[in-house]
Amino acid sequence: MKKTILFVASMIIVTLNSCTQDRDMNEAAPITSDVATTSKNAEESNNMTPFDIKKVNDNYKVAFAESARVYNIANNHQNNQYIQRLKEAVEFHTPLLITIHQNTITNVQKTHVKRSTETYLKEIGYEKLRDTIEQRELRGITNLLSNPNKYKMINVNVLNVFMNNILYYQSYGIPNFKYRTDGCYARAHRMRQMLKEKGIKCEKIWIYGRLRAITDENKVINWSYHVTVAVNVHGIGKMVIDPAFQNTPMTPNQWKQKCLNGRGANYIPTVTRDIFCTSSDFYQISSFDRYGKPISIDDKTYTKTNKTLSNYLWKRDL
Repeated sequence: MKKTILFVASMIIVTLNSCTQDRDMNEAAPITSDVATTSKNAEESNNMTPFDIKKVNDNYKVAFAESARVYNIANNHQNNQYIQRLKEAVEFHTPLLITIHQNTITNVQKTHVKRSTETYLKEIGYEKLRDTIEQRELRGITNLLSNPNKYKMINVNVLNVFMNNILYYQSYGIPNFKYRTDGCYARAHRMRQMLKEKGIKCEKIWIYGRLRAITDENKVINWSYHVTVAVNVHGIGKMVIDPAFQNTPMTPNQWKQKCLNGRGANYIPTVTRDIFCTSSDFYQISSFDRYGKPISIDDKTYTKTNKTLSNYLWKRDL
């Protein structure tokens, strides 16, 4: 009888151990650096709005509002339908479901995007900020925005004008100035929030074209557009702050030249829309109207900003 009891008890222990092992094997393991490195090779699908498509040799170069990168799609029979959809979307400013693998467009489908609730949101308190800063403040502000360790969590309060109530969010993303391949729009929006916390207004400064930048590590970056913040300095005028290039302020023309660096290139970087400024609440630009006026994609809640900065936090330029 004792042997029987011992046998049953031992079987229960074995079964419990086996269940525990199965559970451990089925639970999601934390992502390691190796997994993160491999994941960059996977396909990604997102709703994106193309604003430019140009044929270059055997490929089409495609630019999207939601990314500063330049994407490629091969000009072949297999992609004819995809290319036609992209051209139509550029003409009518409509979003598409785009599948991308390592900067190459592999699938293009029509999509239906819900209207953003950002339309009903209004920022609180921005109109009370200072329009200009003093010259003595410029270096300190630039140093602040250039140091990722200085970016703190900031409460964001917005008014829902439709419901007439206040909503509460947080801005907490950390900009990665060593990953300049994409995400300039999110970095600029986070810098804008830091300036607001200091009581300072700013603008967003933009440039569009076949852009080419060279980092301090001599890595070449290609963009379809680039954006950062600009502040008005008393006695000087507009100055650009872009830690992706340097931790000192620049004039708008100096910044433009850094976006058109042709050193070592077999082509000349070109501008399709010269530098221009918008109000700082522009997160991205979806398109331009028939008068050339930019149409904003908003992020008053900073949820897009936080997500983008989190996605790019540990990446580095290739």
